[in-house]
Amino acid sequence: MKLTSYWKSFAACVLPHLLLLWLINTSIPEVFTMWYANLKKPLFAISTDYISGLTFVVYLLLGISYFFQWTSKVPYNLVIHKRYSLILHYILVIFISSWFYIFFVFKLLDLAIIISLLAWVLVLFLYFFMKKISHKAGYMLIPISVWLTYNFVLSWAFWQLNH
Repeated sequence: MKLTSYWKSFAACVLPHLLLLWLINTSIPEVFTMWYANLKKPLFAISTDYISGLTFVVYLLLGISYFFQWTSKVPYNLVIHKRYSLILHYILVIFISSWFYIFFVFKLLDLAIIISLLAWVLVLFLYFFMKKISHKAGYMLIPISVWLTYNFVLSWAFWQLNH
């Protein structure tokens, strides 16, 4: 692959993920983050400034993972696996993105726990599914699974403290 087409492909994979994050951040009004500030927080809760930085890293890694999946050369017998992994990737992005609205806008802490758990299971399934396609893409999912684990535990703790 030529260097210019490499960077165009990389930008085409990463930029939509970062654009989605920007849309999420700009569409959640300040009122809802003030609601978050008034919640009883567990000891391991981090501030919203760090959450913004970490979610940027998560969406960046999602974009890079997608790039490695999309550009991977696979034998004919794995083409269907590649298609399914790309579809599962977007389902994962939908789950991760919907968590923000469920938690901050709709304030459904119990549903946020379920969404976090489903996203964690999906990223685990996608990791093992994707290893056949691209090891690099699978490795990008490891920090995302750590984030989703923390997100699940944090959602559970918020629900316990504020229920």
